Amino acid sequence: MAQKSALLIGSVTHIRKEWNDCSSLLKLHEYPDGNREDFLSKLKNGDYEGLFVIYRSNDSTSITGPFDKKLISALPSSLKYICHNGAGYDNIDIPSCTDRGIQVSSTPVAVNDATADIAMFLMLGALRRITPAFNAVQQGAYIFLSKLPRPLYMVYIYTDWKIQVNGAAPISASATTRRTRSSAS
Repeated sequence: MAQKSALLIGSVTHIRKEWNDCSSLLKLHEYPDGNREDFLSKLKNGDYEGLFVIYRSNDSTSITGPFDKKLISALPSSLKYICHNGAGYDNIDIPSCTDRGIQVSSTPVAVNDATADIAMFLMLGALRRITPAFNAVQQGAYIFLSKLPRPLYMVYIYTDWKIQVNGAAPISASATTRRTRSSAS
């Protein structure tokens, strides 16, 4: 039986040391770039015999394509885990993984706070009409709002907001909602 191994698809930046430390437990393989046909060929040729776990991210989809039924059926029977570094896993065919006994993990809360911050930034920017002024400052064209046509400098001032968060992904809806609550006592 081949030694258990791990496959990194794409690259890692911030955890390179930790990835390398895994070599004491598993044989490490890396597939940093390439294309779907090449990856499928390597799988078919047994290049990853004994593969136990795959670490991938959304960026790796540009290398292998989606982890659809065709790709999953080509994975070695020794594979038990796909660790997906990303909030969603819509580019992984979960039913096909389940049929093969492959467990899939993701990092659903890793970007909640950053997503909620951007949502708040976009809401405030829209209400305060920040884009024309922001673009002018970036271009070095410091403008007086009074010299802009009226619709461009109209600013909406709200003092008693009521915000309803609709259509937000469950992973970030609660973080965005928390940010909309008043901190005044």
